[in-house]
Amino acid sequence: MFYPENFEHKTGFVKIREMLAARCKGKLAAAECAAFVMQTDVAIVRRLLAEVDEMRAISMLKNDFPVSEYEDISYILSALGVDGMIPETEDFVALVSILNHSKNLLGFFRRSDPEAWPNLKKH
Repeated sequence: MFYPENFEHKTGFVKIREMLAARCKGKLAAAECAAFVMQTDVAIVRRLLAEVDEMRAISMLKNDFPVSEYEDISYILSALGVDGMIPETEDFVALVSILNHSKNLLGFFRRSDPEAWPNLKKH
């Protein structure tokens, strides 16, 4: 089915996307929200709603969920692909920070009940 170009504006989806992006902890997450497109596939909508429901439950019930802003390291990773590139100290600090954050997130899901958060664990 085809929708008019301004359909997202008419339905308020643009406003919802902006509100979500404003609540994000980091620039990358806000950019991810800004890139959301309206879905019309029922299976995709159900999957996304299940993920949102799980994340909402985590944020309301779990005080030990590791939430923090994280730095965009894409420029560092791109630069590392260049022969002879020597990372700066700040680059190593950013990489270690991302690795620690990832370790904490994985640890949260590994420590939780194996049946808990099935939709989020798929990622």
